[in-house]
Amino acid sequence: MKCIWLFIVLLSISGCAAGLQEAGIDLSSPDRGSFKVVEPKMEVSGMANYTFNGRKGKVSWFSCSAPKKGDVVVLINPDFSEFNSQVCRGAVAQAFLSKNVSVFALNRPGYGKSTPKERDFSGAITSAAIDATVAQGIKSISWFKKPDGVWATGSAVIAAGLLSKRTKDINWLILGNGIYDMEEFYAKSGDSRYKKLIDDARGDNDPSAFAEERSLAWDTSGLAKKIALYHGKGNIVIDPSQSESMRDTLAAEEYQVSLEIIEKLTHDISPAQHRIILEAILGRWEKSD
Repeated sequence: MKCIWLFIVLLSISGCAAGLQEAGIDLSSPDRGSFKVVEPKMEVSGMANYTFNGRKGKVSWFSCSAPKKGDVVVLINPDFSEFNSQVCRGAVAQAFLSKNVSVFALNRPGYGKSTPKERDFSGAITSAAIDATVAQGIKSISWFKKPDGVWATGSAVIAAGLLSKRTKDINWLILGNGIYDMEEFYAKSGDSRYKKLIDDARGDNDPSAFAEERSLAWDTSGLAKKIALYHGKGNIVIDPSQSESMRDTLAAEEYQVSLEIIEKLTHDISPAQHRIILEAILGRWEKSD
């Protein structure tokens, strides 16, 4: 069995997470001024066209090349927010650029200028849109040869996982505050925004079929083999048990998986916190490779 690492970031860190303590990670009072701004070598943006069941749509995308050649990560926009022309200077992109990982960011249908405006909660329409957008990015951007990894949070982790299943070149996933069991999440969540989003996307479709299509924990086959999960201990919107159960499932199936349950972190992760978390994960991977 491959070595399975469990990393838990707390104010007091012990055991196998000692490496993170030595790195000086402290989410209690992140200092924005300590972050170095990494200027991308090249920035390109565009709109990708796609068709799903005869209906045409468009997806807005943005890209930022790292100072040195390295991996390329696909960023999928978070729930209830979208990427814009400033994405390359945002905390998430900056975390990757600081580790020489180039960025290709996209907005799912229903976010920003991406269409249709209806949101299918990372279902088949989103999958078709992402596939077409990544393909156009590879065609349009000289340094984008293939996606090596994917970052996503919330319901976007569903789209990230499904993309990795369809794209065998993807080697790693970094997923935060994720929804991995749709049925359990819907039954336990009291968040009205998510309930409405799910109800609108599901419509009159069979609830079990809707959940099955969007529950990565129900079928983890074909995912990227290296997966880092992180979740706020104080997240009352998406319970940390979603990530804990996903970690256990992935570990049992011999994935190289780590999990950070982060003290004092909630559903809404600040830019500074996100950069600290992502740089810690990427830095750990650098040391282990």
